[in-house]
Amino acid sequence: MSRLAIPFAALLLAVSSAPALADEVRFVNNEIGEQLVASPGTLTREAVIAELQRAQRRGELATSYEFAAPTPVTASSLTREQVRREAASMSDAERNARRVLYAPNA
Repeated sequence: MSRLAIPFAALLLAVSSAPALADEVRFVNNEIGEQLVASPGTLTREAVIAELQRAQRRGELATSYEFAAPTPVTASSLTREQVRREAASMSDAERNARRVLYAPNA
């Protein structure tokens, strides 16, 4: 008998017996293992949507969780000349520390 005969026979047995196990193996909710249980609600769909929109307008809920909310942009209190003077007066150690902080891979 060849060396592959025994593994091939085991594989053939497993494949042929798989349909017999089909009634016992059950994957629930796309193989995650959770089962959805629906409980009846007391509010109508329109009431839930209206409540959701009110909460979004008040800022209690994000309007979308798909993207992060943009950070509010504020105007700088420094003039261009003040920024230039600050950059010119910076030491090499401060410049290196700022480079490491803001551009670590550059």
